[in-house]
Amino acid sequence: MPDRPHAVRRFLWRAARNVLFLVVIAVGGLLFYGSTAGIPECLLQRVLARLNQGSFAIDISGARLAGLAQLEVSDLSLFRKRVLGAPLLESPTATIALSPLAWLRGRSALAEICAEEVVLRPDQAKCDHPTSKEGLSRELSFGVRVGRCLVWDTVLEGATFLVSGRDRTVVISELETAVHQGGLSGRLSGRFSCDAGARLVSGRLITNLDPYILIPICRAHDLRFCIKLINRFTFEGEPPRGEWAFDYGLSDGGDFRVTGDFRGRDCSYRGVDALRVDGSVTVDRRKEALNVEVNNLFIVRREGMASVAFSVDPGRDRVEFNAESTIDPLAAMRMVGVLTNL
Repeated sequence: MPDRPHAVRRFLWRAARNVLFLVVIAVGGLLFYGSTAGIPECLLQRVLARLNQGSFAIDISGARLAGLAQLEVSDLSLFRKRVLGAPLLESPTATIALSPLAWLRGRSALAEICAEEVVLRPDQAKCDHPTSKEGLSRELSFGVRVGRCLVWDTVLEGATFLVSGRDRTVVISELETAVHQGGLSGRLSGRFSCDAGARLVSGRLITNLDPYILIPICRAHDLRFCIKLINRFTFEGEPPRGEWAFDYGLSDGGDFRVTGDFRGRDCSYRGVDALRVDGSVTVDRRKEALNVEVNNLFIVRREGMASVAFSVDPGRDRVEFNAESTIDPLAAMRMVGVLTNL
């Protein structure tokens, strides 16, 4: 009789050990199957159906386990619902790191997304149809690393940023990336947010790049005068530095406003050399009416300097101009465009 409690404990210990062993074998088998054969299609479709209940839809051709808390997905595409055409984002492969503990705390299980090749089409995010008033079901907080991203014919290389979101607002912060276009390179950093309720993207950016890199973006938004203005500049030394704030509407009208300050050295405008060019720019488009203002434009040459301000309304062929100058008059007239169209 005294040995009976010990026998019961030994039996329970053996049973628990055997059950644990079977659980480990089952989990190991599932992990092996998921990493070799991939996640079953029926399970994958159920997960996608749950994820695609909002204003966006995700599509992938397959997924497999790449670790205990990692997924490797193939042919990833992100679509904006009610918008026809190509996907907003696509990548041939992506690795997704998961955090089960974050999911248990009521947050999204996403921890990090890594992709080597990405194509981003921001115009496919525009939608004039009313969107669902429901926000994010769980709070977002994860990191993103992209090897190469093509957007508006411009290449972003080595991009890293953090994504956070709650309700109907998503914020991208700590953005750092190199920018390449047409043999030119530069850097860009900053943060921006997307408010689905207001259908507005706003942000602040710091750039160190030649403005020629921005020509494809200007072309995508039919900013012909901005392209003409950029083409008048040539930067021989390091690229100019700019600090910018912007608001961009997600409706089909594409209204936006960009304001910022820039500083350049060793450059030329209309072929006239300058040691230094500093100023502020505002580009405002509302219902296809464009207005460009350049204020506090300070130009330094060897023989003197000039302070310039002007505004241009291309739709009305209207120019307002004010300047004070001690530089060579011929150079000043050439920069102003007295003998050519401003």
